[in-house]
Amino acid sequence: RRPISISMYGGITSVAFSGFRIVAVCGSTILSSADATTWTTLSLGSSQGNVTWAGDRFILDGIGNHALFSADGLVWTERVVDFSDYVSNSGVYGWNGTNIIEIDGSHRVRASLNCSTWVTIDSIAGSGYFGRMVWTGSQLIAQSSQRIISSTTGFGWHDRFFAPSSGTFADLIWTGQSIVGITSDGVPFTSYDAVTWQVWEKITGKATFTGICLFKDK
Repeated sequence: RRPISISMYGGITSVAFSGFRIVAVCGSTILSSADATTWTTLSLGSSQGNVTWAGDRFILDGIGNHALFSADGLVWTERVVDFSDYVSNSGVYGWNGTNIIEIDGSHRVRASLNCSTWVTIDSIAGSGYFGRMVWTGSQLIAQSSQRIISSTTGFGWHDRFFAPSSGTFADLIWTGQSIVGITSDGVPFTSYDAVTWQVWEKITGKATFTGICLFKDK
């Protein structure tokens, strides 16, 4: 464990790793670190959403139809994401190797090459907000609190019939070899293909888990 000695309202709600820098969201503050020991902070004035690494940039789901972009996790640019049918700011961003993919709070799926021009390509049935989307090199995996779905491109999604035995899904990542996730009450789960899943021993303690991040020490 490497505790962050920063006390902020709401705790850390989302975390991502680019291969060289960790970015975490804590209410209205962005935390970033290259070594998980020394952290820099950036206050944005209002609470933010999910952060993800999309191949060449961090993308942070902002307030309303705003998103923030950063190549290094330190300098951020805010942009209005102009969706004509925009409904909710509860969006999650991912990357399919070519396009940026976004799923909004109403389950519309959009794609963009440049984060400026977007095309609606699909709509996902069901309810619940999606909190994470990762690219394995062959498929996108999206996770909500009770559900995991997958798609090879972002168009055409399939339910992976795996549900948490307790708590809710908190987060998942792709390590380069396998999908690794955690439930809100500390139960890790893994899969190589999003079809067959292994559930591991619950992490002891009273913490509520909100995110998981791959970090490799130099």
